[in-house]
Amino acid sequence: ELAALLGARLGPKTVGLSLCDPNNPVGFRFSSAHLAALAQLASEHGLWIFYDAVYADMIYAAPARPLEGIAPWRERSFVALSYSKSLSLAGQRVGLLVPPPAVRELLPRLCTHSTYHAAVIGQRMALAALETGSAASARAARRSGASAGAERTRALLGGFLPVAAPEAGAFVWLDLRTLAERAGGLMPLLSRCLDAGVSLAPGPAFGRGGEGFARLCTTAVPPEALEEGLRRLRAVFEGLSA
Repeated sequence: ELAALLGARLGPKTVGLSLCDPNNPVGFRFSSAHLAALAQLASEHGLWIFYDAVYADMIYAAPARPLEGIAPWRERSFVALSYSKSLSLAGQRVGLLVPPPAVRELLPRLCTHSTYHAAVIGQRMALAALETGSAASARAARRSGASAGAERTRALLGGFLPVAAPEAGAFVWLDLRTLAERAGGLMPLLSRCLDAGVSLAPGPAFGRGGEGFARLCTTAVPPEALEEGLRRLRAVFEGLSA
């Protein structure tokens, strides 16, 4: 069904498929069947595959192996990974792009004429984590913290609104449509949350389907601060539910 849906939208100017897996902001993952169908679709139409897997190390059940998962279509796929996400190097913008063999030699030219490369300090931080062996424990701690934060969010806020159960990532997708209607709109509701000391990312920033939703990051603060923030959100929502 997914391949058929996308296939119907392909046109003469379509050159590739862009996949975000795990998804940000919802935390959804593509199944093996999904990926196989998309790979077949790309092969049939000669499309490139742009595979955004920056949250692959934050899958709660088990770490993903994105390069192994797409082995059959490596010849036409670009895979993006992120040390900034998996090692908690927020703001350092340290990532990794694995290109198809056919264009590998062209990428250094592209980097030189655009952003050049990540800041040296960020590269050294990522390298230190990899060389000292602390990367594995950092990734495990980040996965555990994100999973626990998602569970705590559902426990404290689930009585007031639908809370999606993410499979991966550092975020929880909140369905605020009913509460937003009572507050006079999504932005007035988010303003109330901000007045209470909690900042949520408005759903429309992530696309047309995000109207009435908001993204909550569960890893930006220590667990005790997240707990306090969730209680403040709960108080705001209780006031609108009374």
